[in-house]
Amino acid sequence: MVGVPRSKGCRTCLERRVKCDENFPTCKRCDKRGLQCPGYNRPRKFYHFIGPSGEQLTTSGLPQYIIDDSVSLRLNRTACVTQQKEAFGLFVDTTFPGLYYAWSSRVDVNFIEFVRQQDDSSFGALMLGARILGTLHLGRLYKDEDKIASCRSMYSRGLQCLAELIRNPQTVKSDHTLGAAVLLAIYEILDGTGQNSWLTHSRGITALFRHRGARAHSHGVGHMLLIAFRSFIVADALIRNEPCFLAEPEWRSIIKVSVRQEGLLGKGSKLGDLIEYSFHDITIIPGLVVRTRSLSNKLTHDNPVRRQKLMRELMQSRERLTDLHSQLVTLSSHDIRLEDRPGVYGPIPVHVANLLAHFSLHGINLATALLDRLILSIDSGQLQLTGSKSALCIEPSKEYQDTAISSASDMIPMLAGGSMGQINESPDHFALSMGMMILDGGSKDQLP
Repeated sequence: MVGVPRSKGCRTCLERRVKCDENFPTCKRCDKRGLQCPGYNRPRKFYHFIGPSGEQLTTSGLPQYIIDDSVSLRLNRTACVTQQKEAFGLFVDTTFPGLYYAWSSRVDVNFIEFVRQQDDSSFGALMLGARILGTLHLGRLYKDEDKIASCRSMYSRGLQCLAELIRNPQTVKSDHTLGAAVLLAIYEILDGTGQNSWLTHSRGITALFRHRGARAHSHGVGHMLLIAFRSFIVADALIRNEPCFLAEPEWRSIIKVSVRQEGLLGKGSKLGDLIEYSFHDITIIPGLVVRTRSLSNKLTHDNPVRRQKLMRELMQSRERLTDLHSQLVTLSSHDIRLEDRPGVYGPIPVHVANLLAHFSLHGINLATALLDRLILSIDSGQLQLTGSKSALCIEPSKEYQDTAISSASDMIPMLAGGSMGQINESPDHFALSMGMMILDGGSKDQLP
């Protein structure tokens, strides 16, 4: 750095520390003393300087980190973040192909686009979540244990960042916060510290959804985040033996709104609509389980009005799901020519549509079977219920007519842990089943 004296006097007067009369071309003080006045040119000298980034000047006067190095560091950082975003895209493409491609062209912003839109300088909770999942995917792909182990360290940092976002009233309702929570929960599902450790995240995500409100998830990023995690929310409610908040009217209305909007925007399809309506009915099943267990723990003839009302709801729900199942079977029939399917599949790719239909049908089958068991637990296998003829004509399947349910704890076998393999080994299939694969009891469902 160049230092310049503040006084305008000659150098001799400055050194003597006396006031210079600044006479031109030489000062009178120097003339009186018989000295040659050096004039008024300002001398310059260099001082040692430490910049704001901490780089020191070398003896040659150049900084240790010159501007090219600074630009290089920024370029390296940008390239690193870009690679992390692409690795996350590979993770989604490999781990959730059905869920992603079934909805990617139907939502306003898909998850990969959402991550790519983040600022390259951002290393917050959302980008850490994307980085963790991308690194986990690459570690498993190349069998690199060091990469897999590094995810746990990044996960701890991600949790700290997420906690800060949740504590801040200005960020607790943001898409960034909810997106980060979803990504960290998915990591916990795939490589968790315990068999059901993901439930802790799920409970927190449920609280975030409810705190943001249903309207925040009817469109945009909020709608995409709801679709990404809603199957796990249903499974969480079944495991905890609690009603699912997605069954509340304001949340169920989102499904009807989204179906209507997709139709208006030309993104709708018969297959997509049927699956949305199926999920619409599946959300109420956890609540039906809770109510059935509550009644099953009481005397057989206790409060018959409540029992009849519950029985009617169970049978109506089963009837709706049976009808939706039949329509899905018809749509996925191989007798329909591919050229006749644009209105059936819409923007959903054909190979993904087949996967989506298969596991959605599997989820409906599991939900219907559970409803059969709930009906039998109330009525001991005999449907003595007043109501419409169509409801009375629905009979439980033969498999469950031969099964006596003596206690509420036997209704959902292996629910608290036996089906965990279905989640972390095939999370995409689990999501496409609308969370109903939690009822599989650990069995593997294979594609035909």
